[in-house]
Amino acid sequence: KANCGFNYPLTGCLLCLAKLDYTDLSIQQQLKSGEYDLQPTDWPLFFYENDTYNSDDEIQGLLRSKLLVQVCQPHTLTS
Repeated sequence: KANCGFNYPLTGCLLCLAKLDYTDLSIQQQLKSGEYDLQPTDWPLFFYENDTYNSDDEIQGLLRSKLLVQVCQPHTLTS
């Protein structure tokens, strides 16, 4: 479990909040240590279409990422 979540580079990048820059090492450290105060309205980057976040319109592309649609689609068809 030590290499899960924000501790694993690819997963950390996907889980990183869309409004943050995961390439910034100080952001990575804050997320890993739990110093960053996550809010319910903070969405991870992988929720957005083409992993693109628009700070002027936070709803644009939300819940339209290819990964999210592929994961959810089979469940809705078999339910």
